[in-house]
Amino acid sequence: MCSAIIVAALAASFPFAAGAATISAGQAHVVTVGEQTAVVYFTRAQSGFSVVTTLAAEGRPATRLVHELADGQTALLQAEGAVGAAPATVRLTRAGDALKVETAGGKSARAD
Repeated sequence: MCSAIIVAALAASFPFAAGAATISAGQAHVVTVGEQTAVVYFTRAQSGFSVVTTLAAEGRPATRLVHELADGQTALLQAEGAVGAAPATVRLTRAGDALKVETAGGKSARAD
């Protein structure tokens, strides 16, 4: 419980003006996180949303992250950049029947 509160506090503290999108179940969204490209989508699961993020960069194996989010919960993804620069950050927040994808320090584009 304590770690959930810390994650929520950290999520609320980041400015996310760079890009935002709201997606529906089964709809993909592409974001740039540092030097990696990420594809985000979700499906409905018994315990909430199963949010799947696949990160890939040229010459490196892909990484898949899966988060189970209940309504109102948030997950953060960060990639470090240059020394002294703020990390590229993606905030994934479940809002009712949709998922809000917000980026800071990266690019965002819907993949319809």
